[in-house]
Amino acid sequence: MAEAHRVVSALTQDKAQLKELLDAYSRLVSGHFEAVDVAALLHKVKLQMDTKARHAGVEIHLEVPLNLPPVRAIASRFEQVVLNLVLNSIQQIEQQNDTLARINLSQYHGGRLVRHGLVIIRAEYDEQNKPGFVKIKVVDTGPGVHYHKQQRIFLLDTSTRSRGHGLGLFISRNLMEMMGGRLYLDDSLLFIGSSFVVELPLIAQSRR
Repeated sequence: MAEAHRVVSALTQDKAQLKELLDAYSRLVSGHFEAVDVAALLHKVKLQMDTKARHAGVEIHLEVPLNLPPVRAIASRFEQVVLNLVLNSIQQIEQQNDTLARINLSQYHGGRLVRHGLVIIRAEYDEQNKPGFVKIKVVDTGPGVHYHKQQRIFLLDTSTRSRGHGLGLFISRNLMEMMGGRLYLDDSLLFIGSSFVVELPLIAQSRR
């Protein structure tokens, strides 16, 4: 009886996850390509995430160079990807701090192990290095991704969080590829943090 209940519960959960995935993909096809102001979009993301970050004990820093060129993207989808990366970083740090707090209470009786987290959103444009693209890096001081998991984090059902379903990074990477861009893990060290990179193409120059 217990085994039957476990199987039914697993099937119900799988069905719910599949519906979530299908709903997400149905939203991918909407929207149109346009010239997107990267600086304005990143400022908007930071504003949206500031309250969540503050409650989680996380500080968000935004670094945007002057005269950053616009990219070709679907603005709402681009925003969704960056929001997801920032939210994921905040949740990772929050989960790490919860673990530190439990250790703190059980072993040190009032010590100060819990540390404030940091998320950096940095836009970069290097005409010499990779012309035609703008990079957006989301760097955090979270727990990092284990080396053996780094090759799988963009696959469905692989999550960087204990209660995650692996949909966020999977959908975000597909969104970026659909827009002619890329999303990848740049670097990650356990107990140090992670760096994710979004690349999007610039608006094509008019033919002369």
